[in-house]
Amino acid sequence: MKIGTPQLMTGAAVALGLFAVWFVFRGPGKASMTPTATERRQVEANTWFKGLTAQQTAIYNQAIGETERELRALGIL
Repeated sequence: MKIGTPQLMTGAAVALGLFAVWFVFRGPGKASMTPTATERRQVEANTWFKGLTAQQTAIYNQAIGETERELRALGIL
């Protein structure tokens, strides 16, 4: 078989097409369907935060604000 024959070019085109489909839908970074530890923590944090009442959210935001002010006073932020 000579290089550049129609069968070889067709095979290369099919292989490239299959790779493109794999790359678009799965990709090298999407090979695992199980969530990473970071994704699990984000989901847990979002679920936890959504479960708070308005009063709890206000207390949480106040504590975050106080911490931020203290860090700014120390020159960290």
